[in-house]
Formats: sequence, structure tokens, C-alpha cells
Amino acid sequence: MKQALLALLMIGGCVHQETVNTSSDSISIRFQNMGGMTLGHGVCSILNYGGLDRLCHYSSTRPVDLFFEVGPGFTHVTSLVDVFDIPTQQQERAVQWAEWQRLGARFYSVDPKDLAPSLELFEAVTSKGATERLSSNLKRRNNEFLFKPYLIVEVKGRRLAFLSLSDPKWNDPKAPWVVSDPVTAFQEAAAQIPADISVLHVVGSIPPAIRASVAAVSQRPVVFFGGELKEMNSREIVAQGLNNFWLKAPDIGRGVGEMVLSARPEAEGVAIGDLRYYYKPWVLAKPDTMSASCAALNPDNLAPGKCALSEVGKASCAQEIEK
Repeated sequence: MKQALLALLMIGGCVHQETVNTSSDSISIRFQNMGGMTLGHGVCSILNYGGLDRLCHYSSTRPVDLFFEVGPGFTHVTSLVDVFDIPTQQQERAVQWAEWQRLGARFYSVDPKDLAPSLELFEAVTSKGATERLSSNLKRRNNEFLFKPYLIVEVKGRRLAFLSLSDPKWNDPKAPWVVSDPVTAFQEAAAQIPADISVLHVVGSIPPAIRASVAAVSQRPVVFFGGELKEMNSREIVAQGLNNFWLKAPDIGRGVGEMVLSARPEAEGVAIGDLRYYYKPWVLAKPDTMSASCAALNPDNLAPGKCALSEVGKASCAQEIEK
């Protein structure tokens, strides 16, 4: 299993850290793809990148206007050795969710794989806190939405619209939920978003075919955040057709995507709707120094039993370990 995971990591591709310039009249955005699939340090070739401790350090030293996570982030990959060790997985989930809360994650794009082994266990960790859970096509069997189908976020006086889509191939006939048709779900959610919002942002680990089908029915440009694990990470915004723009950050927690939105026509980047979008990926390399609170998020430092499930949403395991 470990060899298979390493192979998938190789497919994802490597990126190098670059500087993103911002100004007072622009909006800075940070996101991760599959950021919580491992709390530890991912592998890219022979280099050691990623990890929740490094995300903590990086985000603490480089604040942004908007931060969000693209699922899946809560899967069995978090415990490769003991895939059926539910208490350990729940502890890891608790650490992860609490740290995202502390870093100010505005929302999380829920993926069907997050709901394994059960919706109840996912709810136990994520139902508390300020981070919104987003999904436009995850529904209960009675057709009720499991989570918010779309979100309008106001940043520096500008409204940004976000939707979240999942691939129906992950439907589980035994589960109390269903992944509905992503194109129909997109159309229904987009119809509720005010027309003066010129660009729609769709987050989710969906394949190119679904992205193309969604963009084909959209009346507005669509910027897609995330993709399949087997897709190469993008070094820039990629135009994949009419109204179809795509980007994918270093996945499995190895890095982050950094984007700057600006209404200035002379600003660097790609013109989409009434804004210019500038994007660069960053890898989370090992820093020279790190605070004790960030270092405590390294899974090697998470002593078993230190994080009680009753404390989920109240305090991170890192905070408990430091006491």
C-alpha cells in the first residue's frame, strides 16, 4: 500500500516555491488540495514536503484574506498502518479540523471519501466551529442537502461565489447519502447566485470531463480549484475551454495554492470576468525554525490519548500537548 501511495505522489508532480506579490487593493487567497490526507510530510521525488506543522508555520508568517480547503481531507490514508483504527483516525481528524479553525479556514469542500467510514464520524469532528462545510451535490436520500450548496463570501467589499462538486462515481449504495448529478447541481446552485457576481468558483476533486460539462452549461466564467490525484499540479491558471479555467495546488498536504485577485486592469495575471487572477503554487518545505505550537502538530509528536473526542472543536491536540 505504501508503494502505491508513493506512486500516486509521483504522478502529482513537483513545484518550487515562488513569491506572490500583493497590494492593498487586491484579494489574497490560499487553498489546499486534499490537504488533510496525511498530517505528516508527503513525499515528492526524494524531497520532503508538506505536513500540518508546516502549514501552521507558513500560514502564521504569511496571512491572507481568504483561506479554504478542498477535500477529500478525511480519509483512511491518514492511518496507512492501521486503516481500521477509528479512534486514531478521529484523533487525527480532530487535530486537523481544530488547526484549520485556528488558521481561519472559511470553508471546507466536502468530498464523498470524507464520509468514510461513516457520516456520523465526520459530523462528530466537523459540526462545530466557524468553518463552513460546502457541497452542491452531496444529499441525503430524501434529497435534502447534507451541507451548504453554495457560499457567497465578502472580502474587502467584493463578493465571491463558491460552489462545491463531487464525482458521482463515489456513490455508495449502502450509504445514507448520494452524490447527485454535478451538472444539474451546478445549474441549480448557480441560478441562486446574483447575476452581478461575474465569476463562479467551483471547488472539488473532480475530473476534467465533469469540469468541461459544467463549464459548457455556465452563463459565467468558471474557475475550478482542484482535480483528480492523478492530474499534474498546475503552475499557473490553465484555460481549458470557453468559460473553463483550472488550477490545482500541490496535493496530499505537500503545498498550497496562492492566488491574488485584482480589479486593476494593469495587474499581473489572467483576465477572468471583471478581475485579474494571478496564481502560483508553493511547496511546504522544512523551515529553519518553527514555533512549539506548530511543531506539536507533527504526528510524531502526537502522543496517543492526548486528544479526547469530547474536546473536538474546543481545543486542538497541539494545545493540549503543550500544557
